[in-house]
Amino acid sequence: MSDALHTEGEFHRGMTLTRGKRPLLIALGWLAFYWLQAGLLAASNYRPDRLPALFTVYGVFGLTWAALTLAVGVWLLPSSSDNWRVTVLRHGLGVLICGLVDTLVRRVVQVAMGGAVVLPWYGTMLYFADRTVVSYVAIVVLARAINAQDRFIARQQIALSLQAELARARLASLEAQLHPHFLFNTLGAVTELAHEAPAAAARMLRQLASVLSFAVNRQGTEVTVAEELTALDDYLDVQRTRFSDWLTIETRVDPPARDLLMPPLVLQPLVENALRHGLVRRDSPGAIVVTAAVKDDELLLEVRDNGVGLRGGQLSGRGIGTMNLRDRLSALYADRARLTLFEDAAGGVISHVSIPAHRSQPASDIIDLAPAGGGWIAQAFRRWPAAAILTAWAIWGLLYTQQSIAYLAFRNRLADRSLIEIASRDFMTSMIWAALTPVVLVMARAVPLGRRLLPLRIGAHALAAIGIGAVHFGIVELLYSTAASPDMGELVAEISWGLIAYGVILAAAHYGRIQAWLQERDLAESRMRVDIAEAELEAALAKAGPRQLLDRLETIAQSIQQDAAAAERMLARLGDELRASLETRVTA
Repeated sequence: MSDALHTEGEFHRGMTLTRGKRPLLIALGWLAFYWLQAGLLAASNYRPDRLPALFTVYGVFGLTWAALTLAVGVWLLPSSSDNWRVTVLRHGLGVLICGLVDTLVRRVVQVAMGGAVVLPWYGTMLYFADRTVVSYVAIVVLARAINAQDRFIARQQIALSLQAELARARLASLEAQLHPHFLFNTLGAVTELAHEAPAAAARMLRQLASVLSFAVNRQGTEVTVAEELTALDDYLDVQRTRFSDWLTIETRVDPPARDLLMPPLVLQPLVENALRHGLVRRDSPGAIVVTAAVKDDELLLEVRDNGVGLRGGQLSGRGIGTMNLRDRLSALYADRARLTLFEDAAGGVISHVSIPAHRSQPASDIIDLAPAGGGWIAQAFRRWPAAAILTAWAIWGLLYTQQSIAYLAFRNRLADRSLIEIASRDFMTSMIWAALTPVVLVMARAVPLGRRLLPLRIGAHALAAIGIGAVHFGIVELLYSTAASPDMGELVAEISWGLIAYGVILAAAHYGRIQAWLQERDLAESRMRVDIAEAELEAALAKAGPRQLLDRLETIAQSIQQDAAAAERMLARLGDELRASLETRVTA
C-alpha cells in the first residue's frame, strides 16, 4: 500500500518524466529526430561526407532538447491549482528559457565547428522561435499525457491495494470470529442458558450467527457509522451474555455522526483488543465505552477500556488487526486518517481513530479513479473537432506571421515584401496544416500504436509524417514559389517541423489507447495482490465452512425453545468439534 501512495505523491512538479528509463527513452527520441534531419540534409545536398559532422552537430541539438524536456517536466509544468494567468506566465517562461538555451547551444556549436556568428543573440532566437514553440508544445503534451497516465495507474493501484486490504480485513475478522476459543466459550454460555432461559439462549445463537454473517458477507470500502454500530451491537450482545456479571459495555454516538461514512470492520477489532489484552487480566469487573463524534470536520471514533493498560496487556499497537486497520485507513484517506493507542490517565487504554467526516466518497485523487477530462480545451476538441482544429491552426498562423514580420524587420528586409504577402503566406501555411490534420487523425485510427508490431507501426507513422511534411512543402511551393527548383534546405526544415506537429497530433489522438495499454502493463502486480488476498479469503471460507456453521446455529436456535435436551445434544456435538479443532491448533 505504501508503494502506491508513494507513487501517487511523485506527481507534483512533473516527476513523471524522470522516473525509470524515461530519461533514456526521451534522449533517444530526440536524437532520432535530429539525426533524421541530419540524414535528410546530407542527402538533399548530395554530401554524404558531411554526415559524421552533421550527426555530431544535430546530436548535440537532440541532447539539448532532451535535457530541456526533463527540465520542463520537473519545474515548469503548472500544477492543477494554478489559474490561467499563472499558467500563461509559467509557459511563457518555459518557452523563453528553452529559446535561450537552444540559441546558446546553436551559437556555441557553430563556433566550435569553425563557423562565424553573424546574427546577434535575439536574431538567432527569433529565427528559431517557431521551432522552439512547437518543440515546447510537444514537451508539454508528452509530459501531461504521461503525468495523467501515471496518476491513473497510481489510483488504480491504490484501489486494487485497498481491495486486497479489505479482503485481508474480512479474513482477519472471520478468523477471529471462527476461532474455537470464541465459539467454544460462547456455546458454553448458550448451553448454560438452554434450560434456564431458552429464549435468551436462542437469541444469543442468532446474535452469534449475525456476527459470523457480517464477517463473511461484508462488501464495499465504506459503510455508515450506523451500519457499523448495528453490526457491532450483535458482537457486543454476545459478549454481554458471556460476561454478564463481569463486563459492562456502553455506546455513545452523536446523532450527526450516524450517517457519516467509515471503513467497515473498524470498531470490532478494537473492542476485541480491549477484551483480549486489556480486561482479561483484571480481578474486578471491566467496562468498555465506544464513542463516535464529529469535531472540526473529522469523524472521531474511540474504544475506551478500564483494563490493565498497554504494558499490562502486552499490546504495543502493532498487532495484525491493528496493522491491517492502519493500512486500510492509509489506503482510503492517506495522511488524513490517524489510528493511535494510548493509556488513559484514569487507567486502561484508549484506541482513537480519526478520519475525514464525509457522507459520500472523499473527493480526493485516491478515491476518484476516473482519468482527468483534460479541461475545456480537450472538451472543445471532442465536441467540435473541425472548429477546434481550424481555431488552433488559425491562432498558430497569426503567431507565425508575427514571428516572420519581427524577423524581417530585424534583418531590414520588410521593404522587399509587403505585409499582406507575408501574412497571406504564413496564414495559408497554417491553414494547409489544418487541412492535413484530418489525414493524421485517419492514420492514427488506421495504424494505432499498440503492443503488436509496434516498431513497424512507429516506422509507418514516421514515413507518413515525412510524406505529409513534403506534401505541405510542395503545396506552399506551388502557391508561392517563383524559383526554378525547390530549396532543399527548406524542404528538410519543413519535414523536421512536420515531424513534431505530426507527433503532437498523433499523441493527442492516441491518448486513450496509450492509457489503456500502459494500464494493462503496470497493473499486473497489483492485480496479483488482489488475487492472492481473495484466494486466501476463499480458502479460509472453504476450510472453515462458516456458511454451514451458520445453518447449524440457526437450526439449534429454532429447536432450543422446543426441545432443550435435543438442542443441548447438538450444542455438545458442535462443542466437541470445536474442542478437537482447538486441540489440533494447540498441538500444531
